Amino acid sequence: MTQGYGWVFQPVGGYWYYNTAWEIAAAAGTPVRSAFGGVVKDIEQDPTQGLTILVQSGGGLVAAYGGLQSTQVQIGQQVAAGALLGQLATGNAQQPHLHFALSQGNQPVDPGTYLQAIAP
Repeated sequence: MTQGYGWVFQPVGGYWYYNTAWEIAAAAGTPVRSAFGGVVKDIEQDPTQGLTILVQSGGGLVAAYGGLQSTQVQIGQQVAAGALLGQLATGNAQQPHLHFALSQGNQPVDPGTYLQAIAP
């Protein structure tokens, strides 16, 4: 993980900001899999995160997977935890990385809270 949830320093520009996601470095083409089961709510071209897949799970939890070069799913498709969503892009100004964000009721939440709850 190159950046976690919370306050982080942006060395390019020299400022602090509140990061509402995890940034996870990986090689271009790395398979991206769903952390939770749910329904593909949207596939969008985000201006800052690139190709992004949104998966809605129970209880209003939505997981966003950004920085992709391609997708293997369609809007409305049911996916299981671990299902292949797509592949990571080469990266633009930064090294290739997955932008992984969670929200509940349109409020960002720390992915660590949920992932610790499902870890074996």
